[in-house]
Amino acid sequence: MSILFAETFFEALVVLSPEEQSQVNEALFTFMKDRTHAGLKLHPCCKPRSRGLWSIKASYAVRVIFHKSGEDWTALHTDRHDRAYDWANRRQVLVTGDVMRLVEIRKEVRERIIETVKIQPVPKPTPLAVVAQPTTTVSADSVFCDPPPDEVTLGALIRSHLLDKE
Repeated sequence: MSILFAETFFEALVVLSPEEQSQVNEALFTFMKDRTHAGLKLHPCCKPRSRGLWSIKASYAVRVIFHKSGEDWTALHTDRHDRAYDWANRRQVLVTGDVMRLVEIRKEVRERIIETVKIQPVPKPTPLAVVAQPTTTVSADSVFCDPPPDEVTLGALIRSHLLDKE
């Protein structure tokens, strides 16, 4: 069994804190001695496209992602728990002879117009016809006198106005 290291592993390792880096180193030494060690919790990654990718536990929060090809193990990535598995689930490993390629699978969302509908403008409402209100002319003396004269009442004013129109 040989253990290889990809450049992507070292790029991810330098991003971790010094404490996490030492935890990864300890896990790698344990993995080199005994890959079936119970503390490593070695298991395959779940997604179908990540076939051949395995994970070990470096600490409670940090994982190391490997690719297994025959008896060779290649350390590909290390990161905190969720980010490490997300990284592995977006990758596919293609091995051709002595060359290993990591292919990143990206999901692209495209907006597509299915149907175009012409929107008609809402017509402006037509103004309502204004009905002329009857007007009466009342002299200032009849309005402000106290008490009003008997012949000047509202009913009498309306009647006189209606009779004038006929």
